[in-house]
Amino acid sequence: MTNRIVLIHGAGHDGSVWDLQAAALRAEGFEVLAPSLPGHGACTAAALPDIESMATWLAELLRADGWGTTAIAGHSMGSLVALEACARAPELFNSLILVGTAYPMPVAPALLQAAMDEPDKAHALINKWSFAPPAGDPDPANPLREANLALMRRQRHGVLANDLKACDTYTGGLEAAARVSCRSTLICGALDRMTPPKAAVGLRDALAANGFNVPTITLEGAGHSMMSEQPVALTHAIKESITLSD
Repeated sequence: MTNRIVLIHGAGHDGSVWDLQAAALRAEGFEVLAPSLPGHGACTAAALPDIESMATWLAELLRADGWGTTAIAGHSMGSLVALEACARAPELFNSLILVGTAYPMPVAPALLQAAMDEPDKAHALINKWSFAPPAGDPDPANPLREANLALMRRQRHGVLANDLKACDTYTGGLEAAARVSCRSTLICGALDRMTPPKAAVGLRDALAANGFNVPTITLEGAGHSMMSEQPVALTHAIKESITLSD
């Protein structure tokens, strides 16, 4: 079984969003790399403008580090980066895991505008839709939401707008899927309101056209922020995905 995995974060986040999964996987003997993409977290390089350049940066990072063949899991925007990286550098990857994915991944014009001009408003909107609907009304305060908000606020000004535009303008998903030569798995949150499971069907079918079975693992009760909402279930699903690809 593959014992290396790279974890790629989504828009407005950094590598720390994977801390719970990275720690759990390392405890089970995996080598784990959860980099912050350029412009995010502690990575001081300028943010990259599109999914393709992020994927190229990732492949170059892995080659420079001598990382070797690895599984890769990406969340949301990170799932598009992972998909594109597998298409561009197939020799580096033996398992593709798309978490909270969709293709296309359109972003509402109002959110794009808010991310550029009113980042606090954009953060609030994203935070509202990132989690499974609460049982009660109005929406109660939630430590997970507070942590997600803090993570977005830590990123440099303009990074979120850059990321959302990259998702919105990415048009190469089906072409990339056609070039993926490793097994793929989708992990979806049953209550994901940002990338609902049905939004990944076209991408799943494109990956399956390569002759591989493309299983979908659905996390019941989870929204888009599966890393914090369902940390144990997500870790188990990632491990199961790697096992399915062997």
